[in-house]
Amino acid sequence: MPSVVALYRVLGIPAPWTEAAARFDYAGTTLLIVGGGSNNGRFGVQIAALAGIGRIVVVGGDEAELTSYGATHVLDRHGGPDAVLVRIRAVVGDDLVYAYDTVNDPAGQTLGLNALSGHKKGVMARLVPTGPVDESRVVGKVAGFELRDAIGMSVYQKDEALAFWERLPGYLESGRIKPLKFKVTQFSAAAVNEVLDAYRDGKPVAKTHVHF
Repeated sequence: MPSVVALYRVLGIPAPWTEAAARFDYAGTTLLIVGGGSNNGRFGVQIAALAGIGRIVVVGGDEAELTSYGATHVLDRHGGPDAVLVRIRAVVGDDLVYAYDTVNDPAGQTLGLNALSGHKKGVMARLVPTGPVDESRVVGKVAGFELRDAIGMSVYQKDEALAFWERLPGYLESGRIKPLKFKVTQFSAAAVNEVLDAYRDGKPVAKTHVHF
């Protein structure tokens, strides 16, 4: 649900089931998703592809998996923000107006903001609204930018939630939305610590269901 809210409400991209969809140029739209290795990043790609967004550029995550969901470009997240920004710019140029950060705290959110166009006003949705961004680190935005918080709980976004949940069974049956991989483990301190340590160390982590 967070990605549905981030794209279709917070960024203002019309949901494909709305009347506004007929007037929106999805094929000519580019979306940057930062945090492709996260579950919200994976679903963000699928929600973008569901709408038919033409260029879905993702930072981080497994290239084969994200491409299967609809990503058009999957970029290496390593090497520091300057190096990653160069990779993004090589794909989007100076025309990006939509970005979605699924993982970073405010210090890391400057990557997506700096990727936005300098001559067009851009907007970025963030899932971690824990404080303000240091705007002195966002450069070259002659047209300005907006940073918007995305609160993805269904109870707070009833219109989008109801419309999406009603359609989700059909999307799953048709394969337009694919369930994410997960693993099941029995509860033990060692099993739980293994998952937590992987998060701490920045290693790939499968969504884990712990059974008692």
